[in-house]
Amino acid sequence: MDKELEKRWLKLPKVDVDRGEGVLTVDGEYIHLPDTTPEMVSDYIEIGHQTIKDNLTEMKKMSRFWAPERSRPLILLGRLALSGEEDEVFDNEGLISVRNTEDVAIEHVLPNYRDYWETVTESLYVPVVRYNVTLNYPRFNGTWLGMRRP
Repeated sequence: MDKELEKRWLKLPKVDVDRGEGVLTVDGEYIHLPDTTPEMVSDYIEIGHQTIKDNLTEMKKMSRFWAPERSRPLILLGRLALSGEEDEVFDNEGLISVRNTEDVAIEHVLPNYRDYWETVTESLYVPVVRYNVTLNYPRFNGTWLGMRRP
């Protein structure tokens, strides 16, 4: 683990993946991105690197049996917005892409959210948006930023 990373944290958080939901957790909690800095998200990805890698590998093995051939496993990283509040994250073209479950280009992400995209990209994953996610816990429903392998 990076020495600088260890210096920034008095106690490293426990980064895991909620297998039932496919969501990254930090100390057992989901991440709401507007409440977390991109730097912290980068640290979480680095701290949980092996866990993320192992879960994506396991998801890929499991998806052979039920997923469309071209789909790639992903882990939801953090919620961008509650359902209906996506206009605070994307411009008009980005909203159309998100609602049509298409990939969103970074230029259609509003500036205050672009650093999250960059964080995922810099950690060598591909940012993916999932619109209108419904989790088992209604207070976490909304539009999420996920990450998958390239």
